[in-house]
Amino acid sequence: MKPINQKEIHLPLSLAVVLALLFIFILPLVTCPLKGQVVQKKQLDFKDFNSLGELQLHKATPDTRWSSFSMHYKNGIDTLFLRSTSNKKEYFFPSGTNPDFLANTNFLYQKNAALHLVNLHTGAKQTIEHVLSYACSISFGQLIVLTKQNSPARKTLLILNKDGVIIQRIARAEQFKISPCSRKVVFTTMENGSYSLGIIELTNPITPHWILRKSSYSFKMLTWEKTARALCFIGSEASGSNKNSLFYYITKSKALFCMDPEKQIGFPPGHLLDSLGQYPLNISQDLKRVFFGLLKKTDPDPSFKKSNFGPEVELWNGNDKLIYPMQQRMGDFNKKTYLAVWTPFKEELAQISNQALPGVMLAGEQQYAVLSNPQSYEPQLEYSGPRDFYILDLNTGKKEVLLQNKAITPTEPMPGSSPGGKYITYSKQNDCWIYDLKSKTHLNITQSLRASLPDSLRDLHQDSYFRVAGWTPYDKQILLYDTYDIWIITPDGNSYRRITHGREKKIHFRIFESPLSDDLSNYEGWTHRTFNADKGLLLEAKGDDGKAGYFKWEAAIGEKPIVYKEAYTSELFVSQDQKSFIYREEQFNISPRIVLQKGKTSHVFFQSNPHQAQYNWGQSTLIAYQNLKGSKLQALLYYPVNYDPKKKYPMIVNVYEKQSSERYKYINPTLENEAGYNPTVLTNQGYFVLCPDIVSEKQNEGPSALDCTVAATKEIIARGLVYPDKIGIIGHSFGGFETCYIITHTSLYAAAVAGAAITDISSYYYTINWDTGRPTMNYFQSGQLKMERPPYEIPDIYDRNSPIVHAPKVTTPLLSYAGKKDNHVDWHQSVEFYLALRILGKKNVMLLYPQEAHTILDPQSQTDLTQRISQWFAYYLKDEKHADWIEKGTM
Repeated sequence: MKPINQKEIHLPLSLAVVLALLFIFILPLVTCPLKGQVVQKKQLDFKDFNSLGELQLHKATPDTRWSSFSMHYKNGIDTLFLRSTSNKKEYFFPSGTNPDFLANTNFLYQKNAALHLVNLHTGAKQTIEHVLSYACSISFGQLIVLTKQNSPARKTLLILNKDGVIIQRIARAEQFKISPCSRKVVFTTMENGSYSLGIIELTNPITPHWILRKSSYSFKMLTWEKTARALCFIGSEASGSNKNSLFYYITKSKALFCMDPEKQIGFPPGHLLDSLGQYPLNISQDLKRVFFGLLKKTDPDPSFKKSNFGPEVELWNGNDKLIYPMQQRMGDFNKKTYLAVWTPFKEELAQISNQALPGVMLAGEQQYAVLSNPQSYEPQLEYSGPRDFYILDLNTGKKEVLLQNKAITPTEPMPGSSPGGKYITYSKQNDCWIYDLKSKTHLNITQSLRASLPDSLRDLHQDSYFRVAGWTPYDKQILLYDTYDIWIITPDGNSYRRITHGREKKIHFRIFESPLSDDLSNYEGWTHRTFNADKGLLLEAKGDDGKAGYFKWEAAIGEKPIVYKEAYTSELFVSQDQKSFIYREEQFNISPRIVLQKGKTSHVFFQSNPHQAQYNWGQSTLIAYQNLKGSKLQALLYYPVNYDPKKKYPMIVNVYEKQSSERYKYINPTLENEAGYNPTVLTNQGYFVLCPDIVSEKQNEGPSALDCTVAATKEIIARGLVYPDKIGIIGHSFGGFETCYIITHTSLYAAAVAGAAITDISSYYYTINWDTGRPTMNYFQSGQLKMERPPYEIPDIYDRNSPIVHAPKVTTPLLSYAGKKDNHVDWHQSVEFYLALRILGKKNVMLLYPQEAHTILDPQSQTDLTQRISQWFAYYLKDEKHADWIEKGTM
């Protein structure tokens, strides 16, 4: 073990820190058995849970020779690590946060308000106190830091080179913004009530260039054009008069333009510049336009009235497009921020979006705007209503219909813009469509693709829908995803090819996107990413059997695995030369670890929780089964610790749609669980845990859950693994609904737990999700319940799927729970079922947590819930009768 950095750990160490370091570094040495020696493993106890931490992989150097990661513990003793991937050199920093690398030379992290630098070559350490913010220049390996001294109160901007040497100080700095290409920095200063704004070229940071000096404006919303050719910002009068002006600066010509709303022709009366950033500033690619937000001056809220009797009252008008709480969350369109465009060279201004068409996205290299109104077809039953889309030519002001009555659903999202600006993409009825901005034509580019598929693939594609993954450079080809594979198609739809073989291998391929990828949001739409397929692609891969990993695709050889194994892999970092890879991997019984891979050679250079090897642990596997309709399905099965094939065990079935993909995920044992369920804890208590995949049917969610769950349970019984009369069932939210429905139709389960459950879908139809303000009716359309029609049209189908209608048939003792601040599923649904079972004389106990919402978040409440669920199942599945609250109702 390397010497502890005395600057980072102040002696004497607390006992908690000593224990944390003991678990990480010393135990692996003392627990290694001698040759031929057998070490007896221990049973994991509640008191051991807090010694198991959670691993978080952060970043790596561009050459992947160093990596940073953290271990987080329930007791709050968190540690940040810096470790070499090639030798045993390492550093650790208790309570360190915000790690980053400055090229391949320095490691940065924060602790409270101090920024620390560690030289990766020499180990030398440097500390910068009172840091407000910082940024790294990837291009030049420089560090930009804004600091603040408390006495006297002033800020200073520092620029450090790759060796940590300060090469520039700017006194009285207020803020800064590094350009996206990390070659320039814009900053502001304030002295004696006057403000200045300047630019530093990081190629020569010694001499800043001043754009404005000693101005009466303060500056905000500093915004770079992505190649740093221009910038824009808002200047606010220091007098607090709400007077704002928009500035635009071109770096090459050093031309500065200012738009004063009071003097600008065409500026809408009654509006202000949006200086709150609700709509970000944006500079067009041709540098001719600046896009900004318009905010209407506030007026009294017309929907909030004072009654004749004195108290204020909410006015819910049946003629409103949106119900009152939805209006509050989406914002009154009379007060909404609208998009406008300023053309500095022509001194022209035009409003783009408005009250009639408030939805906006830019397209065609910002030469066009796509407009829509989300309220056009309200009221309606989907989560988002269909829209009419219009395309506005910003050069001519001409507006034309683009799409009418376009559905907005998870499979048919908002239209997107190609990165080269030539096309607009959208989905319709599972196909991908393209609108050509030049020819003004629509084309279904996947229709001919489907028709040309061989018989072996056509059936598999019947239920597939295509969605956009990205484009190749200059909009030459579009990349699409189906259920398993990636396709490359020309925009005319005439040339297409499937570049992966996921369907044959039962592997789902997706293009890997770095966590450092830019945000491509485009106001209320998206600009798709560009991928250079000619240089190959990195792919994420997830198999139907639970395997996971990464592949490299090249046109000549197809996809070849970098790593693909019986493990869950994630958080990939790739070296600049794409020859080295760092990733995290785990299995249910192996705590997450960090792996370095070069070519086909890999090694683990950090193993979290090495002392886990001291304890007995369960195993996970997938089992195949069929439901009554003959559908071939999978279920995830966790084995109890110390499994003995000569014995039978109790089992708990967890239900929630499909869970087989979770096979290899490691789950730390803890009593602090949002839904009171933890398979690691349950397997440690001697249970099998079964998680069946449920194939749902429209208007038949309850019977579908019953069929699949019972079939999977009987498969395990038939294998002789469990006691048939000692099986429990548990579910939360939609899983709570499935649990309640199942126990109204079978006596197979000896005990049940249902959290935040929907129990009467007819009454639930007429509730509101108070988190979003939306009527819950959308949940019955494209949501999980899939009833498609309201209860007054098909009451028999609603009754067939509602647990409460079948409450008299319940024979299974039920523990239900809910939070009384649950805005997602009305907690009265749990109360209704409780009252129905109570009056029927059925055994049931309900737990209501007054301060909790849809999931239980307070650690004490989480622990209480987890322990009560454990006692509930022990009472009915293990005959442990010492929990008085179950039998006698005492706390």
